[in-house]
Amino acid sequence: ETALITASKLPALLNIGNCGEVINLIDNDILPIINSHVSNPRLNKSLPMEFLYDTWVNVHLELAIALAVQGSNRASDVLNTLLKIIEKHRIKDEKLIYKAKLTQAWIYSVKGNYNDSNEILNQVKSFFDREHISIDNMNFEHTDILNYYNLIQIMNKFHKKDYDNIQESLFEASIIASDTGNEYLKNIFKTLLGKIFYENKQAKHAIE
Repeated sequence: ETALITASKLPALLNIGNCGEVINLIDNDILPIINSHVSNPRLNKSLPMEFLYDTWVNVHLELAIALAVQGSNRASDVLNTLLKIIEKHRIKDEKLIYKAKLTQAWIYSVKGNYNDSNEILNQVKSFFDREHISIDNMNFEHTDILNYYNLIQIMNKFHKKDYDNIQESLFEASIIASDTGNEYLKNIFKTLLGKIFYENKQAKHAIE
């Protein structure tokens, strides 16, 4: 039960960029305990297995995200484990699947494989278009996807020196991140926006 309570704090820690603590908590205090209960449900019959199972899956995703943001090679191994779980148990949760796809896109970007990364971004955009999802009708899970979509798309543009409409994209992304409580990404977007203002000799805006 303690592991499940601790696991519930992980999204908030990711939102403030505390990836190191996320990794430490999962590796030492959460995943070993949840793994033992998933492999042997009789250990504690008071725990709802569906809730335990969902937490187990999401913890793998949160670990993969934290490792990917840190640029760790281990991110690919954790993500592959998650993808095998999704395939084996025929999980149809599209939001989970697209978060996993975005994690793969980030891993591709870190390795300089921008074409494969952008291909995944196109898949995510198609998902939003297909579901008729806009910023006005998003729930928490959708906004989480949008925030990381914005991050990867903008970082890919920076690495490829594609600055077309970058200022507008950063401004919009920072507002969305702020409105959805992701302080970590908001600060990244604002820092990059300041860099653009500075390079365009708009020092006053850069300071703001």
